Amino acid sequence: MTDFDIGTNTKLNVLMVGVDEGRIGGMWSVAETYIKDESYNKFVNLKYVATSTGGSKFKRAIKMISGYLKIVAYMLRRNIDIVHIHMAEKGSVYRKGFVIKLAKLFKIKTVVQMHAGPIMSWYNTLGDRQKTRVKEILNSPDKLLVLGNYWKE
Repeated sequence: MTDFDIGTNTKLNVLMVGVDEGRIGGMWSVAETYIKDESYNKFVNLKYVATSTGGSKFKRAIKMISGYLKIVAYMLRRNIDIVHIHMAEKGSVYRKGFVIKLAKLFKIKTVVQMHAGPIMSWYNTLGDRQKTRVKEILNSPDKLLVLGNYWKE
């Protein structure tokens, strides 16, 4: 039995957080695979919330805030078992770090799936305080999924 096993006769309630369908790239492609996978969805009740989009700063801020409000509403209304977060580098780390904090506040397990190939290049440009904050965020989920063995370190 794993940390996330809720039994064989019950569907797992998963709240997935990532980018919207207008974003081009791997993160949406992976999220869309989960959303459309019939065999996966036989075992989960999946809700998807985007906290990021393209466009102007105003449009991006509205997407982030509305995403946070939806996340809180789901956490208040539903029995969410796991929050599955798709994360990249830069602003994604900080946005999704806030989602992790919300999940912890509601005592919900978190899985972060990293999509950031260049995260170390970005991380190395940060100051000491920012590096400490990023380490705190990356150490806070219950599980952290990375691109391969190289990224484990």
